[in-house]
Amino acid sequence: MGRKSTNRTADTAEESPLFTELLQQQERSSSPVVEVLRRSFGRVLVGLSASLLGVGGFYLLTTFAISYGTETLHLPRSLMLGATLVAAVVEIAILLAFGRLAERWGPGNVCVVGGVASALVAFPVFWLIDTKNPALVVLAITAGVACLSVPYAVAGSLLTELFPPQLRYSGVSIAFNLGGVVSGFVPFAATAVLAASGKQSWSVALLLVGLSVLTALGGASGERLRIEDDVSAA
Repeated sequence: MGRKSTNRTADTAEESPLFTELLQQQERSSSPVVEVLRRSFGRVLVGLSASLLGVGGFYLLTTFAISYGTETLHLPRSLMLGATLVAAVVEIAILLAFGRLAERWGPGNVCVVGGVASALVAFPVFWLIDTKNPALVVLAITAGVACLSVPYAVAGSLLTELFPPQLRYSGVSIAFNLGGVVSGFVPFAATAVLAASGKQSWSVALLLVGLSVLTALGGASGERLRIEDDVSAA
């Protein structure tokens, strides 16, 4: 009987208190996507910008960097793959650390820190890769991914607080997925600017700076909106 009771408990998921309150107040939107685009389109753009570096920048320093290292610099593929593996391990620690720091600093402020840091290391990252020195290549990829992982650590928290409860699920989904769609074109954009510059890596570094600035601006705007919402709710 105890096992049967346990199974029943596991199969029954309770709604969150906030969702239950919305049900009681009948404040759910019948067309949440339309409502998000009509009432919160600016916040969607803020969320898209804030999440752009964490996804698009990651593609740039993994997918594109592997291609750049092997095809343009003729580095061993094993070296480039190993560098991304080391970066991924470091990223885990970054996500945990800055996710916790966001509780004290605010997710938008952490996003700004990550955007600024990524902009500052963008050119050094590609200068180090261009040395073709294996240790420096690993250091470059690891440092770059570490910096852009900072805003990624808080993207979910920041986007969640941008939208009212009745539109939150749709708002976060639209903003983050639009960011993913745009980010999917980043490796192609990097390849295009690299070709246009005569295979000079400064052009790709400049693209990374652009992504970083957009994310920093998104983080700053998101933090401002989050504080304004808290003041309004008080």
